[in-house]
Amino acid sequence: MHVAPPSRQPEQRRWPAWTARLVRFAIIGAVLTGGWSVLALRRAGRCDEGRLQPDRASTVYTDRYGVPLRIDLGADDQWQIPVPLTRLSPWLIHGFVAVEDQRFWTHHGVDWLAVARAARSNLTSGRVVSGASTLEMQLARLAQPEGRSWPAKARQALRALDLESRHSKEWTLEHYLNQVPCGGNLVGVEAASRAYFGKAADELSLAEAALLIGLPQRPSTYRPDRYPELALQRRRRVLERLAEAGLISPERAQATAKLPLGVIPIPAGAPRPGLPQHEPLFCNAVAATGAEPGGTVVTTLDRQWQEIALTSLRNQVRKLPGVCDGAAVIIENETGAVRALVGTLDLLAPGTGWVNAACRPRSPGSALKPFIVATAIDAGLVLPETLVADTPLIYPGYRPENFDGHYRGLVTVREALSRSLNTPAIRLLQAVGADYAHACLLRCGLRNLSRRPAADVSLSLALGSGEVTLLELTNAYAGLARGGLFFPPRLVETGAAETRAVPVFSPGAATLVIEMLADRPLPGASRLPLAWKTGTSNGCRDAWCVGLNRDLTIGVWLGNKSGRPAASLVGASAAAPVVGDILSRIYAGVAAAPLPTPRGTSPTTVCRASGLPAGPACAHTQISLSVTGVPARLCQHCPRSTAQPNASPTPRPPDAAERPRILLPRPGTYLAEGDTVRLTFSAAGQEPLLWFVDGEFIGQFAGRDAVELRRGIHRVQGVRPAAGNADRVTVRVD
Repeated sequence: MHVAPPSRQPEQRRWPAWTARLVRFAIIGAVLTGGWSVLALRRAGRCDEGRLQPDRASTVYTDRYGVPLRIDLGADDQWQIPVPLTRLSPWLIHGFVAVEDQRFWTHHGVDWLAVARAARSNLTSGRVVSGASTLEMQLARLAQPEGRSWPAKARQALRALDLESRHSKEWTLEHYLNQVPCGGNLVGVEAASRAYFGKAADELSLAEAALLIGLPQRPSTYRPDRYPELALQRRRRVLERLAEAGLISPERAQATAKLPLGVIPIPAGAPRPGLPQHEPLFCNAVAATGAEPGGTVVTTLDRQWQEIALTSLRNQVRKLPGVCDGAAVIIENETGAVRALVGTLDLLAPGTGWVNAACRPRSPGSALKPFIVATAIDAGLVLPETLVADTPLIYPGYRPENFDGHYRGLVTVREALSRSLNTPAIRLLQAVGADYAHACLLRCGLRNLSRRPAADVSLSLALGSGEVTLLELTNAYAGLARGGLFFPPRLVETGAAETRAVPVFSPGAATLVIEMLADRPLPGASRLPLAWKTGTSNGCRDAWCVGLNRDLTIGVWLGNKSGRPAASLVGASAAAPVVGDILSRIYAGVAAAPLPTPRGTSPTTVCRASGLPAGPACAHTQISLSVTGVPARLCQHCPRSTAQPNASPTPRPPDAAERPRILLPRPGTYLAEGDTVRLTFSAAGQEPLLWFVDGEFIGQFAGRDAVELRRGIHRVQGVRPAAGNADRVTVRVD
């Protein structure tokens, strides 16, 4: 049997070990090199768009409706006002695309047709005659500037592709138009439009837009304020290009090219007149509030009301001999928004023109009396019909007198406030305590009063011995209109009312004070419901008047910034007519707002002989208003023999006439470990008292541990319910 030999397989050739290793290293090297190349390209092609946001753009202050008041220089002393596409003229939007990048809406960041055409032109000419830059590439160059070279152009193309992959065409066009150089220190079409033509970029005509479209090619060469002939030639070429693109007809292009430039002339070294600089003192006050620089700051100013206030002030000052200046503030009560702030009548006045009188501390005269009365009402000391003495007062080194030098004996608190009598106000201030009243005034926002040393707080505070600003004072009266709630005035629109409200007076006390201030009609505005108060500083150096209704509070100051006195500087005759004129102009042809809605009051029976809540011995009584929840002291003036024969008064407890005595807290200063301190409240005896802190009822008890008080000065009051008499102590928490 024949057995075939086994078939022989061809011998396989084996690579040497070192060759296999070499191949593997080569493959790994190629992969790493490719990866590094990709990473390098991605890094080179990443556009740092953060650089498109300026360190600080120009700050644009506008009124409440968005109309620019002032524009400040931004970073590097450049004018730059970023705006959205919706606030740009269509001529600018379509014109820039037609002239700079006609296939902008269809390519993907790089126009390859333009690149091929540019390459052919450059090779044919032997030099660079065309760059084929798209708007994305130009924007990338604005973000990361570098010289002109082929590698730089390649990087710009990569960065343009990066921008295109992450943003819309609208985003690119908006940022380009806000970054494009327009000559000198003008960046972006909005700043250029305002500087060259004095108008916003959405108000430009075809001729004006064509001029701006031609600037970016050579901003320094085509500046219309320096080289008008070259600017005209460039504008003509832009118009021809718009006609070629079909945006306008050739006839319109030729007609528009014949128009003058229409550029605002700018003298050498002068500021840009087209950039608005209205209401500089108001804008300075806004900047002083800490508003962030850069971007748009929408202020609370109403230009129409500002003009009304300025006109009324000027008309009145012309009638007053020896008076040169004035200020006015209009505040919207509900929001605290400052709708007008006039700080001067003449910015060019030597030395004082730029002094903002509305924010400068001055003596308020009698304008603080309503707040002292409100403090006394909340302390349970008086009601509007309570009688106080208007008789001469003599203190060591101090002898206050009424403004007219006459005294009227016993008068009601209502009459004393409406007539602005001095001695009754000082008696009320003495009753509540000058330190306590001073603390309440500080909580009302009259912060300039804090400049006085604590030892200098005296009874003269009622007559204006401290200093306040017109803005502070007007806002304090607006707090009364809000029912005793106080918060800082707003100069910037935030879209919401201030929430950090501080309750200083009860709504009832604020209501009673406003009702007393409205007893007399304001001269010249008798048809308008208005509560108002005047003030005249010592020596007739300042005349004040503040008036309020439900919606608005208006404050007026007249005087001389130098402090020079004038016989005509009397609040009632100088400042009050201005408040009336402003209100009459604001409410011309419309129904005037009423007084603030009464709150927190209730009817009570008062004694006709004292004006205090009637006691069991009071024979003659009447109904008056009192503050709900604040017990006022009962009348102690009527002897029992004057009671009506048939009257059956409620027998008083044996100790009703005895004044309660607070044991704790003791008067003095307490140290708080944080913002608050816990103190024990107690009084002599076992009878529960009605306890009040700063006029707010906290409960009825004989003693309580851990009553929490915040930092500040507090008036603690314990009232015996049966008799209405009370004991008071003042404590300070530091």
